[in-house]
Amino acid sequence: MDADRRLTKALEAASDALQHLSMSPDLNCLDCTHIDRLLGRVVDLPTEGNQRNSRRNLLVIRQWMVTEGPGVVLLEVLGQLYWRLGELNSKQFEKFKAALQQQRSYVSLVQDTRTVTLVIQRIRHIQRSKADACQDFLCELSDTNGMKSKQSQLHRQNCAYAHSRFTDGRYGGSSCKVQ
Repeated sequence: MDADRRLTKALEAASDALQHLSMSPDLNCLDCTHIDRLLGRVVDLPTEGNQRNSRRNLLVIRQWMVTEGPGVVLLEVLGQLYWRLGELNSKQFEKFKAALQQQRSYVSLVQDTRTVTLVIQRIRHIQRSKADACQDFLCELSDTNGMKSKQSQLHRQNCAYAHSRFTDGRYGGSSCKVQ
């Protein structure tokens, strides 16, 4: 695919996302599955040598979020933009950003305080989910070791509490809510 075609496809993906976001102006019914997936990778960058290109692409998005605002990550709402951006070189990416900055809907998105709030909420959700997943795994490990000490009993109580947080529905799902 030639350079102009890659840039056009990335702009089309961004345009589709902006149109989709415009149909949900209150952001309460937004499906954040793709956004969460990308945020999780942007927050916790891959360290493996064989993932060098992914790391570079994620660093580009991370820097874009820092310079233009966290709301830019919402352009991943349809799950199309990340891989399209990965096909662009740095000159094409700068053209891509310049073209977006000419669109009123994009400027509104990045300047909207509700999008900033939403992205921060999603990052905190990811943070809790990862911490809870680690806690659950520690619980599984302690259960298999057959520890019988008082420390183990306290640990099991913490595990039961952690499990109850998942089963009461507070951390489940990927629906976004702005409060």
